[in-house]
Amino acid sequence: MKKAILRKHPVVKPILRVIRGFKKDELSLEQATDTAWQIAYSVLWNHQILSEQEINNGKQSIKEYFERSTDRYKAFLSFCQRVVLAKEYISKSTLRYIPLPGVWLDKNNSVGFAGTKNWYAELIKTRDSLPTYRAALRQFADWILTFSENPTTECFYLAKLYLTECNEPHLFNLFVQYAANLQFSK
Repeated sequence: MKKAILRKHPVVKPILRVIRGFKKDELSLEQATDTAWQIAYSVLWNHQILSEQEINNGKQSIKEYFERSTDRYKAFLSFCQRVVLAKEYISKSTLRYIPLPGVWLDKNNSVGFAGTKNWYAELIKTRDSLPTYRAALRQFADWILTFSENPTTECFYLAKLYLTECNEPHLFNLFVQYAANLQFSK
């Protein structure tokens, strides 16, 4: 029976082949830094007016984070998720707060962004056994990057549809804050 099927459908060698390690659209350092800053600002400091010096300090720390990474795309996804984890942490108590960007994003501040590394590691460890665990959080980071590259109404509504179907209204609200800041920042 197998031989009859093979005779009818000869094996066709593919014309295209996969080249491992090649990234068609690599995320530039500038794009990663600017988008990461915009999401961090939108999530953590949205209701504060920051000085140019504080913004530059925050962006410089983010740039250094991406320069240390071997895969900028994965580092971006990690950054976004860690920022949201920090937001969720401070939201649990009125006694918790996030200091200014230059302090919180400093790589030597173990209770700042650097302190979220263990939270993210736990998240990844859980995803190893439960692949869909907090999948919307990862998709949120992807939607941020997608919208930064293509800030269209269609993209916005697709992100809204996904985050709403995942029953993650707080992630959608953070996405809306990001989109507004992206569209209307100077």
